[in-house]
This record gives sequence, C-alpha cells and structure tokens, in this order.
Amino acid sequence: MENIEKIWNEFNDIINNYTIFKSIAANIDWIDIEERHFDWNKVYPCGITLDLYTFPKSYLSKDLKRAYVRGILSKIAYEEEWKSNFWNMPELKRKFCLAKGKDLYSGYINFNELRQKTVTPDELWEKITEFAGYNEIEAEKFGEIKNVVYGGESMEIGGSYCGDHSYITICGDKLLLTDLGIWD
Repeated sequence: MENIEKIWNEFNDIINNYTIFKSIAANIDWIDIEERHFDWNKVYPCGITLDLYTFPKSYLSKDLKRAYVRGILSKIAYEEEWKSNFWNMPELKRKFCLAKGKDLYSGYINFNELRQKTVTPDELWEKITEFAGYNEIEAEKFGEIKNVVYGGESMEIGGSYCGDHSYITICGDKLLLTDLGIWD
C-alpha cells in the first residue's frame, strides 16, 4: 500500500473540518464524472451503501481532496434525490447553500470517531460481503466493487459510533465510498 500515506496526508485536514470542505466545495470545477450508487438497505438495521465514482484520467492523482469533495456532493445529491448536476451553479449561490445547509453538508464529512486506519482488501471485502449478505444482495452485483476493492488502496475514515464504519478506496481513476453499520 505505497500510496496510503499520501492519501492520509491529503485527508487529514478535510475530515471533520467543514471550513476546508466548504472552501473547496464553493470553488470546485463541476466536472462530469460517472456515478454508480448502491443502496443495499433491505433488512433493518444492517445498512450498507456504496458510491462509486469514475473521474477523468489523472484527476484523482492530481487533486484527491477535490475528488473527495466532488464525490461527497454527488453522494448528497443521490441521497437527497436532487438532480446530479445540482452543484453546477454560481459560486455565490454555492456559498449561500453551504452556509445555510451546514448541518446537512457537514454530516457527510464529520465523524464522532476518527479511525484513520489502513484496511486490507480482504478486511474491507469481508465487511462488504457480510453486510450485503444480511441484506440478501446477490453476489453477481459485487463484480465491479470487488475489482475496485482488490485493485486499490483502502482506509477506514471513521464512524458515528462503534458499529458504524466509513471507508474510502482509491483505484486508478475510481473512488469508492463505503458506509456500513447497524443503523437505527
């Protein structure tokens, strides 16, 4: 996991720091990316969501923080059922939204428990298949996710409490955000 230290250094100042997130989000170039969202919450209370983003060539390696912010904004749009291009607006309107919607936006980057630890592909894959299994998700739906997990580098960012886990995986031009836990 040669790049994991670089990844941590990139994330240390944005996780749990709404000021930095807000600054990047207000000024971000709204680029087109490919998005895939997997919401595998069928059996209460074991929840799992995966958000897979494919960025233009070299975008992730050039500015991981911007890619993360872009991914989080897309995750919010998906979960709130907003149009996927909702952030394609003037900077002044973005700043207004970020100021008035602080509780919403910050909830996606703030964690009660910061774990910041490297996880192996086997460890993350075990968690994903465990929670997907609770939700009776067929193994055929795992293919692309498995390739990203085993082809990339992953870390656990943190969670809201001990049974809640958020991971980030970087694999080439793909960014995978994984959230799973016991959600009541």
